[in-house]
Amino acid sequence: MWKLRDGELIGADGESLLRGAPAEVALQDDRTGCGVFLKVQAGGGAGAERARWEVALGRPAGGRFAACYRNEPFWMRPAVADDAGQIPIETQVLFAQLAPGKVALWVPLVDGAARCSFQGGAEGSLVMLAETGRRELVMQSVVGVFVAVFDPTKRAESFFAFCARAAAAVRARMFPEHIAAAAPSDAPVDDSTSPWRPPAFVEKFGWCTWDAFYQNVSEEKMRAGLASFRRGPGGADGVMPRTVILDDGWQTEEDQGEIKGRRLTAYAANGKFGGDLSAVVRMARSQFGVEHFLVWHALQGYWGGVDATKFPALDVRETARDYSPGILHYWPEGNTKWWGASAGAVAAASATKFFGAYHARLKLQGVDGVKVDNQAAMEGLATGAGGGDEGRVAVYRSYREALEKSVAEHFAGNVIHCMSCANDNLYHPMYSAAAPAAEREARSGLPLTRTSTDFWPTKPETHGLHLWTNALVSLWFGHFVHPDWDMFQSGLVGTNGERWGEFHAAARAISGGPLYVSDKPGAQDFALLKRLVCSDGTILRCDRPGAVALESLFVDVLKGEGILKIVNTNRAGKAGVIGLFHCHFGGGPIAGYVSAADLPEIATSDRYVLYFHRTRQHRLVSAAEKVEVTLRQAEYELVTLVPVTRGVAIIGLLDKMNGGQGVIAHGAEPLKITSRDGGPLGVWCERKPSRVTLGGRNVPFAFAANWLVLTAEAPAEIEIYF
Repeated sequence: MWKLRDGELIGADGESLLRGAPAEVALQDDRTGCGVFLKVQAGGGAGAERARWEVALGRPAGGRFAACYRNEPFWMRPAVADDAGQIPIETQVLFAQLAPGKVALWVPLVDGAARCSFQGGAEGSLVMLAETGRRELVMQSVVGVFVAVFDPTKRAESFFAFCARAAAAVRARMFPEHIAAAAPSDAPVDDSTSPWRPPAFVEKFGWCTWDAFYQNVSEEKMRAGLASFRRGPGGADGVMPRTVILDDGWQTEEDQGEIKGRRLTAYAANGKFGGDLSAVVRMARSQFGVEHFLVWHALQGYWGGVDATKFPALDVRETARDYSPGILHYWPEGNTKWWGASAGAVAAASATKFFGAYHARLKLQGVDGVKVDNQAAMEGLATGAGGGDEGRVAVYRSYREALEKSVAEHFAGNVIHCMSCANDNLYHPMYSAAAPAAEREARSGLPLTRTSTDFWPTKPETHGLHLWTNALVSLWFGHFVHPDWDMFQSGLVGTNGERWGEFHAAARAISGGPLYVSDKPGAQDFALLKRLVCSDGTILRCDRPGAVALESLFVDVLKGEGILKIVNTNRAGKAGVIGLFHCHFGGGPIAGYVSAADLPEIATSDRYVLYFHRTRQHRLVSAAEKVEVTLRQAEYELVTLVPVTRGVAIIGLLDKMNGGQGVIAHGAEPLKITSRDGGPLGVWCERKPSRVTLGGRNVPFAFAANWLVLTAEAPAEIEIYF
């Protein structure tokens, strides 16, 4: 039973979690039993109401803290602090280290018209900020905080599974009136029921035009880019993308000066595409086998919104940008920089008409999905877009509902949400109970959402940060969205020979999300791509989002305090994969460890086999045994972890980065394996097989030191007899 007594928050097990809470704080029960909610009054006397207020909640327990905070409107960054007073402004999730393996989770919520965030305060206090984004829109109180404690000695579960339970509690409190996507559970699920079942295009290898051409993209350049993936005659030596994203640079827009910025002036494509995308879509599909063709657009139409004079059927408001004080703390020039001091904002009431008209035209041209950018910019445009009556939470919701309705109708739910990492956007409920069944089906699964700022090919100091951000954001927000870790360039090599393309590729391989590159024509690393992509263009995607391991949660990996460890599961939880990454730019060698304990959710045996992808070594270990791995700058290791069952551990495809997902095991006598692609396949066996068949015929195999290796020329059915 949780208690708040004399300003002290006491957890269900009697542990003190917070001291010095003011009278404005009261408890509300969590009906799921995972944690507790805090209701916070605005203060200032009876009946006091505020549009923005701060309350020092008290001094939280914790030897160290890990946070995800917004350093700009669109994205979050990770931070580690030794004192609660150092917690960054605009923190959107917070973890507190109570003891080795024991963690308190603190979550600022969205309640009614208010969204909440955390920041550090005086004398090591934790401050909750509540704001509506509109001065006239006031509230008296908010249920603004959720608190829960992970203690593996009290409940046998992984930290990721604990976060799933906590997320279900938060979802039930914030959106009881909505039917959300199936909540992630603490048990493995198959693809048919997984909330991380993404749109079909995610299962295929993709190419995005952004870093290849930026805004100078054209139909001719797209043809050259796609042709370069073929490499050899007929594409036999290449790796062809099956999904294509035409990024910024195709729309008809106009630069209207420093104040107004660049605005959309027509629904039609610009002159580089002949005013219509039909030809480029037809070319991509017919000449290069592209199956999914997505295009980019900003949530507001373009970066500066739309030109009201060119869209008379829409209610467009000239709106001065007005970001929150928390964002302006990091970005003082945010109301004027980049896209102008004002925008042509389509009123929330017109958003359905706007998206519907735009997407209907794109669908007629053969487009079957969209990447929608600049979403969190709506925070600064809420006053105008809301028609003067609504705050940021309502405006976000109106826009998201309009967008998702249109995407469901025109593109079967194919959308990537981007630049949308404000919590009042991330916590958007999936769909209304009143939505038609067909629309709900098109929008099933968690919304595919970019969880980090851009991949910056020319800024090597950002590569480690990119991975850390995605892994830490995914740990919590990966239960509300399906994380997308962004594109990368396969052939990227540093000035000192660092293989940054391979470094990023390894992270995408275990991210559980899309795998798409932004390679310039002729700059692909085809050998690397073949370690990521199957011959049919599919990728070997993990069961769920890759997330930072508990061991790395309170480690500042950018300062070289340790290795970044990322964990995930394969084969519906029957196998695991662990990623180790050296993220300290300019730093020397760092040692890390890997063991079966990193993935307690697959603890089904007292023996495990570890397979190290980079070194191509395998090792039989006990459940508690640790194996040391030392990495240098830009280095990584991917370790497939498989429990020994009936004397066998099926590792998977040895030449794939996430080869553990490259096989399907079924049947024990004989051992039956379906290989998803050709290539060498590894199996650890206690005893030597008597024979192996592939497609019903006996095939040769190599066996030494309990290690069986056989090779299939293509996807195949394999039987192993003992």
